[in-house]
Amino acid sequence: MGNGEDSVTVDLFHVVEQVIKNTHCIVAHANLVQVRKADGRIQIHLRKVFLSFSETENLPARARTVLTGNPVRQSILAIRHGNEHSSSGQRRVLVLGGSQGAKGINEAVIQALPALRAAGFTLRHQTGEQDFEKVRQAYAERSLHGCVEPFIADMARAYSECDMVLCRAGATTLAELGVAGKPSLLVPFPYATGDHQTKNARAMERLGASMVISQNQLADLSLARILDDVFNLPGKLREMAVAAKAWGRPGAAADIVAELRRLAGIPV
Repeated sequence: MGNGEDSVTVDLFHVVEQVIKNTHCIVAHANLVQVRKADGRIQIHLRKVFLSFSETENLPARARTVLTGNPVRQSILAIRHGNEHSSSGQRRVLVLGGSQGAKGINEAVIQALPALRAAGFTLRHQTGEQDFEKVRQAYAERSLHGCVEPFIADMARAYSECDMVLCRAGATTLAELGVAGKPSLLVPFPYATGDHQTKNARAMERLGASMVISQNQLADLSLARILDDVFNLPGKLREMAVAAKAWGRPGAAADIVAELRRLAGIPV
């Protein structure tokens, strides 16, 4: 400084409190990366990790966790009550592949259509745009009673009008199945990062809420026989529905907001 005194540089850091919402049964890679601003003057302090699954793998060391579940839309919450499986004798299966559809599931259903028809199943099938015409034509040719759509806007109604769901194992879908109390046959997307869909699905299977079959197995086994066995087993669908509903967390959004308010020092 020109007067013989030592020059001391003091770096003033701004500490940012961070919370993470982890949706799957394994911590996403992006959530493991501690972000630091280019000038190095922002430090990230991980306060809480909100979990959807109690058995989440690969958590950051010493992470403080809260099991909140995944928030679902209000319309799904509205069908939670009075939605127990009834033994009406109907065999209504909702087939989902996400908004983009699922080619592997679509192909398996097409192959199984004659057997599904013979077993008395009624399907509502969300195909995605790409496979819609192909699947619609297959249903028409095989005279299977069902509704084929590229996209289902009213998922709450679709859930309320089915007895079982055939779908992938994304965390949002599973959260909806839990809140709605719906049994499921899960076909994990085989190319999901870290194979997180398989981990999600196995967690649901251990709870007794779902059955799990790989996409390779789906191509080899009779889908109609698998579904027929479940529907023929007395009480099985109800047991799965009860397990799904017990796992579902209808208060997830409110719980997350309340925890954030606590962290911010705001009265809950």
